[in-house]
Amino acid sequence: MRRSHKSVLLKQAPQKRRESTSKKKFVWMGAAALFATIAISAISFSPKTVEKTAVKRPQLDIEFNIETREKISGDLIKSLNFHIQKWWQTDSKLTLKGLAEKTQKQFSFERVHFLQVGPEHVIISVALRSPIMLIDATPPRYVSESGAVYGFADRANHPKLPYLVGIFEVSPKGLAMKRDGTVRLSHEEFGNITTAIEVLDEARRSGHTVAQIKFEKFRGYELTLEPDGLEVFLGFKNYRKKFARLKKLTLNLQKSGSQAARIELDYNDKAFVKRKM
Repeated sequence: MRRSHKSVLLKQAPQKRRESTSKKKFVWMGAAALFATIAISAISFSPKTVEKTAVKRPQLDIEFNIETREKISGDLIKSLNFHIQKWWQTDSKLTLKGLAEKTQKQFSFERVHFLQVGPEHVIISVALRSPIMLIDATPPRYVSESGAVYGFADRANHPKLPYLVGIFEVSPKGLAMKRDGTVRLSHEEFGNITTAIEVLDEARRSGHTVAQIKFEKFRGYELTLEPDGLEVFLGFKNYRKKFARLKKLTLNLQKSGSQAARIELDYNDKAFVKRKM
């Protein structure tokens, strides 16, 4: 019997189907690999990953120029350098102007100026605030020579600083703050504080030690002097002249062997004296 032979087309048909299936598998595998590559690339270049791998700014080469009457501690310089470098390196959008403002607010400086003299070389000029008295607030705060109110003070830690009361009509808990870290004062409050500083200067010039300065809106300024607690009512204006009168009065009282508990000098060319019993 003759064997039946398959035609060439019949022999090749199954082979063609196998090749087609293999090609489909290859295409699908290729597409899957491409998708995986794209997904990995997307993860690799996600914003979070970029932020984590972001290069920090180089450190600043800082030169300090500090204006103050008092001796500067090494701890202050270290703290200044640490915070400035930290802020500069961790915030890529921070400018030198913003860095100066941040430094002034953090450390309650009177004035801060940054001068860039090289790519990373900066001269920082700082004027420290020197507290000359405390002011009645909740909690008490410092008053600088220029009349700025800042920081938080504990009266127990500053027994020698005079205490200024009566400036704020109500002792405020939530004082509005300025960008430099000082209290935002009204024009009237600032004027009363600077006048209190004038009174304090005249008292010290006359050799008095002031424990407290009290301001009354319609009568002016009253002092409590140390060490005997003498109360002196000065009123408004002509403070140097009034301290000269005070000196004469106290000398006359000493000569007579008596001592005053209260002296009122807020009247023109008159003085009222309340003697100690």
